Amino acid sequence: MATEANPAGRLFSVVLTLGLFAATTRSETLEQALHKVTIPNSDDVRGYITLPETLDDFGEGKIKWTSSRPDIVSDRHQGKVAPGIVRRPPPGSQAVNVILTACYVPCDSEDIYQEQARSILAAEDEWEVVSGCITHKMMNTTYAEAPLVVRANPSDPRGKGYYLYADQKWDESPAGDPLEEQLQPYWTKDLISGNWSPIAWTQKPEYDFAKGVIRHGSIIPLTTAEHAAWRRAELITISVTKPPHKTDYVHGESLDLDGLRIEAIYSDGIIDDELHEGYGGYTLSGFDSDMLGTRIVTVSYTVVNVTRTSTFKVDVHKRNH
Repeated sequence: MATEANPAGRLFSVVLTLGLFAATTRSETLEQALHKVTIPNSDDVRGYITLPETLDDFGEGKIKWTSSRPDIVSDRHQGKVAPGIVRRPPPGSQAVNVILTACYVPCDSEDIYQEQARSILAAEDEWEVVSGCITHKMMNTTYAEAPLVVRANPSDPRGKGYYLYADQKWDESPAGDPLEEQLQPYWTKDLISGNWSPIAWTQKPEYDFAKGVIRHGSIIPLTTAEHAAWRRAELITISVTKPPHKTDYVHGESLDLDGLRIEAIYSDGIIDDELHEGYGGYTLSGFDSDMLGTRIVTVSYTVVNVTRTSTFKVDVHKRNH
C-alpha cells in the first residue's frame, strides 16, 4: 500500500509503502487482521504519524515497525516519544520513498522465532515462519537472543532430536540478579514442528563465578577421542565387552557389527562404555571373507597419537552350492 504526502503548497513529498509480516505461524484470521493495519494520516504527513502498536483480537502481541529511512520516519522509541517522527527533507527535495514494515510479534517481548526456506540464500518472501515467541511461550521470558541449534549425538538418551540453546531473561533464572540473562537449553524430536520444550540442566555451569554477566556460549560437537584430548586424558586400554551377534560367515559376506560393544578406559577414570566406528571412534582391520577359516578382527582406537587395540574372532566357511 503506497500513499503520497504532498498537499498543495507543501515543499516536500514522502511516499509511504506499508509491508506486513508476522513472526509466527500464519493463519486466515491473522492474515485478515494484518490487512486491517493502516497508517492514520498517511495521506497528509506532517511532523508525526501514528504507527499502530497492537493487532486487534490478538492478545498481548505487538507490532514492531521497521523504516527503510529512519532518518526521515523514525521506527524506534526515543525516550517517551513513540516511533513515527517525521523529519522533513530540505525544501525543493525530490520525493522520498519510505517503506514501513509492520511485523506482528505474538508476545510482548523480544524473542526467538523459527523460519524455513528451501535454500539458505532464498529471497525474503520465500521464507516461512514455523514458530514464534518460542521461549516466552515455554518459560514466560521477557527477552531472548542468540539461538544455537545442534543435532543430538547418535547415543543421546533422549533419542533422535535437536537441542536449542538461547540466552534469555526470565523470572526464575538460576543465578545472579533477577531477570539476569542466562543460557537455557530446549529440546525437540522434530525440527520442522517448531515445538520446543525447556529442559533442566543436569550439570549447571558455575554461575557464582560470573554474576552479573550476560552469558553467550557456543556448542560444538566432539568425538570421544577429541573429548578425551580436551580433558588431557591418556587412553589406557580398550576392550571388546560384547562381540558381534554374528560370528559365522560364508565366503563373500560382509562383516556385520550389530551387537558389538567397545569400551575405552582413560587415565582420568572416565570410561566410554560404547565407542562407535568411524571418525573419532574405532577402526577395524583383519576381516576378509574371501579367506576361509578363523579370522582375528582387530579393533583400533587412537587418542592423541596413542593407539590401543583389542580383538574378536569370526569364522569364514565355504558357501554351500
